[in-house]
Amino acid sequence: MIFKNMNSTAEKVAKIAEPLAKEAGLQIWNVTFEKEGSLWYLRVFLDKLEGSISLDDCEQFSRKLSQLLDEKDLIEHSYLLEVSSPGVERELTKSWHFEKYTGQLVSVKIAHPPQSTLTQVGTLLAATKDELTLKVDDKIQIVEAKNINKVKLYFDFAF
Repeated sequence: MIFKNMNSTAEKVAKIAEPLAKEAGLQIWNVTFEKEGSLWYLRVFLDKLEGSISLDDCEQFSRKLSQLLDEKDLIEHSYLLEVSSPGVERELTKSWHFEKYTGQLVSVKIAHPPQSTLTQVGTLLAATKDELTLKVDDKIQIVEAKNINKVKLYFDFAF
């Protein structure tokens, strides 16, 4: 699936975090709530509406969100809150992510039988809920959404 849905906890957190982000000139890029080992992680990825996001932006937002989460008591068990930038090679998970970065280079991890993956780098031309269209080496490639594991912006660190 190209466009990933948040779980219900992540959705609730995103709803209460959105006004805090707007007030600070920030944008919620994504929210995840996942168990890793024995610990739960609530991760909030932020971007800045104008300019680059800083560590101070993340720190200030984290403090405010942490206080609000404590007040609202939305999450039943203990968790670790992480607030960060989505990074230069950010994962694209929402329709507006794909719209924003149409025409940019992306890296697509494609399920490739048997039980392996193939990574393809190309220019993002279009994305729908059913498929992704890329331009790879002057050829158009269409990848079915059901075969896509992950899509990220691609940055060539070599140049």
